[in-house]
Amino acid sequence: MMDVLTAFREFAPPTADPRSVAHTTECARVLYQDLRDRTRKLPDLEKAQIAEDAIEHVMAKLYRGGPRGVRAGDDGPSNPVGGYLYRCLRNFLFDYKRKNKDVLRWDDVSLDDFADDKDALDHLEAREAEYVRQAVERQLFDDIVPAVAASGPSGAAFLTSVHRLRQAVQREWSVEQVAESIIVADPEPMGRDVVQAAVSRGLPLDSCSAQALAQRGMIWHASAYEALVPCQDGGACCRELETLYAALVAIQVPRLRVNLDARFRRARERLLSGIDKMRVTHQLSAERAELLRQAVHAHLRFYQSGGSK
Repeated sequence: MMDVLTAFREFAPPTADPRSVAHTTECARVLYQDLRDRTRKLPDLEKAQIAEDAIEHVMAKLYRGGPRGVRAGDDGPSNPVGGYLYRCLRNFLFDYKRKNKDVLRWDDVSLDDFADDKDALDHLEAREAEYVRQAVERQLFDDIVPAVAASGPSGAAFLTSVHRLRQAVQREWSVEQVAESIIVADPEPMGRDVVQAAVSRGLPLDSCSAQALAQRGMIWHASAYEALVPCQDGGACCRELETLYAALVAIQVPRLRVNLDARFRRARERLLSGIDKMRVTHQLSAERAELLRQAVHAHLRFYQSGGSK
């Protein structure tokens, strides 16, 4: 009797040989039964009445891609390819939910799954709230933000600020961390003021170490080179370049942090104002506008210490 691993490896379009057709048919039978058993571990497939669709999708994927070997991550203690087949079914379910998440399916939940009616209703209400939250979040970033950017000047700068702010909130970064990431990823030329601050802090910054840092991507303004002193230690200053680099980045953070605070505040104010204008012009209902305002606060504010409040 054929096992799942053999079927998994050898399932492929048959040749004209009747034996090949029979072999492919047997592979399909084994894989179908294994996938059918696995759908029971994903009850949402049955509740949404898409279990057969999911199996058909995975079978078609294997048929087109076969024959294939076992890939990293496919192995498991009882079924070498079980993890892969399960993930295929699960991904189909996730894609289905993503495409249909604006529509709440009240028949997806059975009252028999809960101790009493109140538990079931609480669960349904929680699911409804989550669907609404996701829909509002998508509307905010897919529709409202681009519309606000296009309705006034400096749209690109506004979009950049919103993107950075959203990314920072998702990563739970402080404004200082955002500033540091910008300085490292997109450095601007450093001037005399950075050199003077470094020297006042006793950092080993001279013409030799500055040149070595320039080779690593640090940019210096002409005025900075004029303020640098010649190397006095025979190159010893270049032995701790990583520490020096981090210290020079830290010197620049406070000024950029203040600048970012102002940019982020203006971006939020512009976005909230845009939502209000859409409400006044009846592009948004009052209820939807309020939900969008709440989404701005939920996704575009810093909650961790050190961030803007």
